[in-house]
Amino acid sequence: MGCTDPALTVPDHLISACSSTIDAAAQAVPAVASAELPDPETLADAVGPIGGSAGRLFDAWSRTVRGR
Repeated sequence: MGCTDPALTVPDHLISACSSTIDAAAQAVPAVASAELPDPETLADAVGPIGGSAGRLFDAWSRTVRGR
Protein backbone atom coordinates (compact mmCIF):
# COMPACT_ATOMS: atom_id res chain seq x y z
CA MET A 1 0.00 0.00 0.00
CA GLY A 2 1.36 3.41 -0.85
CA CYS A 3 0.30 6.74 0.59
CA THR A 4 0.92 9.52 -1.88
CA ASP A 5 0.60 13.26 -1.66
CA PRO A 6 -1.02 14.85 -4.72
CA ALA A 7 1.79 17.42 -4.71
CA LEU A 8 4.42 14.70 -5.27
CA THR A 9 5.34 12.84 -8.41
CA VAL A 10 5.86 9.16 -7.60
CA PRO A 11 7.62 7.04 -10.25
CA ASP A 12 5.49 4.34 -11.86
CA HIS A 13 7.96 1.61 -10.86
CA LEU A 14 7.27 2.39 -7.19
CA ILE A 15 3.50 2.63 -7.63
CA SER A 16 3.53 -0.75 -9.43
CA ALA A 17 4.67 -2.45 -6.22
CA CYS A 18 1.60 -1.23 -4.35
CA SER A 19 -1.56 -3.31 -4.23
CA SER A 20 -3.38 -0.02 -3.66
CA THR A 21 -2.64 3.64 -3.12
CA ILE A 22 -4.31 6.16 -0.86
CA ASP A 23 -4.12 9.91 -0.53
CA ALA A 24 -5.60 10.31 2.96
CA ALA A 25 -4.53 8.72 6.24
CA ALA A 26 -8.12 7.71 7.03
CA GLN A 27 -7.96 5.26 4.12
CA ALA A 28 -4.93 3.40 5.53
CA VAL A 29 -6.61 0.71 7.65
CA PRO A 30 -8.93 -0.59 4.90
CA ALA A 31 -6.09 -0.42 2.35
CA VAL A 32 -3.69 -2.39 4.56
CA ALA A 33 -6.40 -4.94 5.38
CA SER A 34 -6.90 -5.70 1.69
CA ALA A 35 -3.22 -5.44 0.64
CA GLU A 36 -1.61 -8.27 -1.33
CA LEU A 37 1.98 -8.93 -2.29
CA PRO A 38 3.03 -7.89 -5.77
CA ASP A 39 4.67 -10.61 -7.84
CA PRO A 40 8.36 -11.19 -6.98
CA GLU A 41 9.66 -9.55 -10.18
CA THR A 42 7.67 -6.36 -9.58
CA LEU A 43 8.78 -6.24 -5.96
CA ALA A 44 12.46 -6.72 -6.86
CA ASP A 45 12.22 -4.09 -9.60
CA ALA A 46 10.59 -1.56 -7.28
CA VAL A 47 12.86 -1.82 -4.25
CA GLY A 48 16.08 -3.08 -5.79
CA PRO A 49 19.07 -4.58 -4.02
CA ILE A 50 20.21 -1.51 -2.05
CA GLY A 51 21.32 -2.57 1.41
CA GLY A 52 19.12 -5.67 1.40
CA SER A 53 15.94 -3.56 1.31
CA ALA A 54 14.17 -5.96 -1.06
CA GLY A 55 14.67 -8.87 1.30
CA ARG A 56 13.57 -6.93 4.35
CA LEU A 57 10.47 -5.61 2.57
CA PHE A 58 9.56 -9.06 1.26
CA ASP A 59 10.05 -10.61 4.73
CA ALA A 60 7.82 -7.96 6.33
CA TRP A 61 5.13 -8.48 3.69
CA SER A 62 5.35 -12.27 4.08
CA ARG A 63 4.90 -12.10 7.85
CA THR A 64 1.89 -9.79 7.41
CA VAL A 65 0.22 -11.99 4.81
CA ARG A 66 0.81 -15.21 6.82
CA GLY A 67 -0.67 -13.53 9.91
CA ARG A 68 -4.10 -13.20 8.33
